[in-house]
Amino acid sequence: MIFRFRAFGMHLLISVFIASLCLLLVFKYWYPVPLDKATGVTKIFLILLLCDMILGPVLTLIVANPIKKNLKIDLAVIGLVQVSALLYGLWTVENGRPVWLVFSTDRFDLVQSYELDNPYREKADTQFQSKNWFGPRWVAARAPEGIEEQNNLTFEALIAGIDIPQRPDLYIKLEAELERMAEKAKPIADLYKYNPAETVAQAITKYPQSDAFLPMMSRANPVTVLINKNQRKIIAIVNLVPWE
Repeated sequence: MIFRFRAFGMHLLISVFIASLCLLLVFKYWYPVPLDKATGVTKIFLILLLCDMILGPVLTLIVANPIKKNLKIDLAVIGLVQVSALLYGLWTVENGRPVWLVFSTDRFDLVQSYELDNPYREKADTQFQSKNWFGPRWVAARAPEGIEEQNNLTFEALIAGIDIPQRPDLYIKLEAELERMAEKAKPIADLYKYNPAETVAQAITKYPQSDAFLPMMSRANPVTVLINKNQRKIIAIVNLVPWE
């Protein structure tokens, strides 16, 4: 019995260590706060990670018996199953990680990795083709000027869900649109219409240099981009509702 619990404890410690590294990767680099809320990844990933972290040590507790001839094989199979499940979970999370934060027209859009698996990525400028592994990048996008291209864009947005934010070939550096970003920004006072006053006050206290905001659209929950209009500068992304 002592052997079983020792094996269980060792397996659990290893699982906790690996889980900690996964948490660091996912929530520090792939889904920095509050983009985890914007994408709705938190609950799903934590459930997957918790199940994986508990399943392996529990199976080890069940099979660990020093007199078993095939104990090493049993433990190797358990480890392989656990690692496979973890890698699958990480692959799923990686596929949905935010890659670009795109300003277009009058708002930002959070673009996830899987949304860029389309032919337009290869047609984009080299600097907009890669998917950064260490957090999303800011960028702007402009609609095509030709009437035929605009009509095609509208049709494809309705049929395939590929709109301006999902078109890397339309990307430009954010610096080129900072003036427009400031023009389209809304007053901070509007946030009090959609959020509890205390929540807004806490965000503004934390980022006192912000004096306006723009909404950021995402697949799960919209969030708010705080900016400084005078400096034409992005201050922070906060977990506030930007509209009704």
